[in-house]
Amino acid sequence: MGLLQHDRMVINQKAKIIEMVNEYLIRDADGNEIGMIRQEGQTTLKKVARFVSSLDQFMTHTLAAYDADGTKVLEVVRPRKIVK
Repeated sequence: MGLLQHDRMVINQKAKIIEMVNEYLIRDADGNEIGMIRQEGQTTLKKVARFVSSLDQFMTHTLAAYDADGTKVLEVVRPRKIVK
């Protein structure tokens, strides 16, 4: 069954001590891993800015959802913002 065929999905953020790239696991209602969401398109400069400042909230973010076999099924872009 494809990722977008599920009626319910549970999304959990992967636990990390230092988070430079957002990653989330997608599970079905029974707890089986059915995909993942990964932040994409970050340059080294953006990763450094995330680590040393709170400028991350003003940057563009691209998140892509993949099903269990690694096929990209969805991409969402949050444009950069000027005001908090």
